[in-house]
Amino acid sequence: MELEIMQIPSMYKFPAYPYRNNYSRMLTYKVQMKFDRWAGASGDGRRNIDVILDYVEQVDNLTRGIPKMLILVGFQEGGHDFQYPEWGPVDRKIRSEKHPEMSPEEAMNYLMRTAREKFNTKCTVHVNLVDAYTDSRLWDYYLENDMICKHKNGDLVTAWQMDGRYGYAINMKNAWEKGATKQIIDHLFKTLPEIVKVGHIHPDANCQYRSSPYHGHTSVDMEKAYKAAIHYMREQYDVDVSGEFSTDDQYGFVPFGLSWAHEHCVAKNIDPMKIPPYIACGGRVNPRHNMNTLLFGSSVQFELDQYHEDPQTHVLGEFMTDTVPYFFLNSKLRLEFNPYEPYALFSDGVKSFIDENDVRNITQGDCILRIGNDIFIPAIWKEKEIMAYSKDGCERTWKLPADWADVDAVDIYELKTTGAALLESNVSVKNRELPLKIAAGQGLSIVPAGTNLAANDIKPTGGTAELVSIDHMTGGNWTGKYGNIGYEIFGGESNLDDISVNYTGSEEIELEAWEGALQTAPNSESRAIVGKISPLHQIIDVKTTEKQQVSLYLWDWGSYSRKTIVDAIDPNTQEILAHTIVDDYHLGKYVSFNIDGHVQLRLTTLYDENIARFVRGPLICGVFVDKAK
Repeated sequence: MELEIMQIPSMYKFPAYPYRNNYSRMLTYKVQMKFDRWAGASGDGRRNIDVILDYVEQVDNLTRGIPKMLILVGFQEGGHDFQYPEWGPVDRKIRSEKHPEMSPEEAMNYLMRTAREKFNTKCTVHVNLVDAYTDSRLWDYYLENDMICKHKNGDLVTAWQMDGRYGYAINMKNAWEKGATKQIIDHLFKTLPEIVKVGHIHPDANCQYRSSPYHGHTSVDMEKAYKAAIHYMREQYDVDVSGEFSTDDQYGFVPFGLSWAHEHCVAKNIDPMKIPPYIACGGRVNPRHNMNTLLFGSSVQFELDQYHEDPQTHVLGEFMTDTVPYFFLNSKLRLEFNPYEPYALFSDGVKSFIDENDVRNITQGDCILRIGNDIFIPAIWKEKEIMAYSKDGCERTWKLPADWADVDAVDIYELKTTGAALLESNVSVKNRELPLKIAAGQGLSIVPAGTNLAANDIKPTGGTAELVSIDHMTGGNWTGKYGNIGYEIFGGESNLDDISVNYTGSEEIELEAWEGALQTAPNSESRAIVGKISPLHQIIDVKTTEKQQVSLYLWDWGSYSRKTIVDAIDPNTQEILAHTIVDDYHLGKYVSFNIDGHVQLRLTTLYDENIARFVRGPLICGVFVDKAK
């Protein structure tokens, strides 16, 4: 490809949230397209398109059609870690034996499209924004246009060395401001438009900002240029940008890192009580390095040889022991975390803890969901289905969840690479108890008797929501403007008799008197100084029988400089229906949505780009219902 110099300012917007995809409910894994040691590869170690699609289908069958994002590593000429800074070209050896007429570019788009349409798998590619190689077609161009980092004496800054090859650090600031980064992005998205359709790309080594003393450019300058590139991909193409690591400096920009528990990133990495999974989640290298991953879970990668050679054993095993519990916990609100006891508490009575024998456990009320590597956990992407598994084999009686109280019989399927195979039908259930024998390495799917597995995907409630307004003028004097149909003032009167409003994840606290406090009742001169607060996030569950305006009153008493994300979400799928970010509300702000049906309003603390700062959680002081506008 040919580039031209074009000046672009380093501008970006914080945060990049909400993302195109909800990765807290999406299994993300990798496939090495060029992998010399893999037995099923062609002579030069490159997997052809048909082999990859076969593997994608097997993973889809083993995971019961869970939404997936597949990152294709090494699509460019020469394979992984070749051609950078160029994102391409597509390797000339990439072909489909079933469709020999396809060019490499057509074969790549065919792979990505087929995976998306047939196997609930979105596909993207693995790239790199920070490294450059001397064997790249663009090396001379980058060198001549001063887009490689240099030491003070003018020597090039080395990024890494492997097998006799050197990678050099790109001067991200110069590459962005001279337009090279933008042109590389544009070229790839034009070549592989499927990336734009799925809305995701994965740059490697995303936190390696090397300074360039010769140019007077610091690592912070490089970080800003990196974020400008992320911003461009979001604004221009609506494409999420993930990374190998999720670190504090990319909070609000990178939705997940594939190895966020890597030992050299642990100290600065994800704080589970500051960053919920729908803002940043990820996989892991070794969860034993991080108590966060033991209690809150982690996902998988499926990248190495063993997963491709024996998916029935290795894909199924890690999916069941890692992904299934992780996604279940991601569907709950995080209420409390004690890394020393150690335990984590979630909404709906869920507890994750390590017992005295160093065994991982998950419980919900009177139900045991996990004991070590024995799993009996609801599949959150299904309407009503339980995933059961045992690494070493077990025989015990499991308690079905409370919402299965009306189920008196179940069908049991075994999960295979070829699909779910019926083992037993119409198995009797009494008092929600199911005796079950699971063989070592066996994965089961359990559904109410007579369930059609093909039609068991979770369905949205059908509720709708749209943001109406944010009002910072009215303050606490709401009489006559809000609550004409109903209202609830925390610490004051409530008149929501015919309206269903419920609260999850919060507790009421008494506040200091401060300007902006709500009237306790219509036309009252007294003020309510009570609010519902949570450590990280809370939910207001709303059900209406017709479209109505629902307003939340946020009051940052004491001026703690809170910033709060307010998402209107579908209760079943957690799809974001409407969204806003509220800040500067120390005098109170009303956030109003038109809501029809069943919708949840989720409030989340948003830190600025300094994730280490102290913020008390989101605070709400009242709910008001009026005619829709």
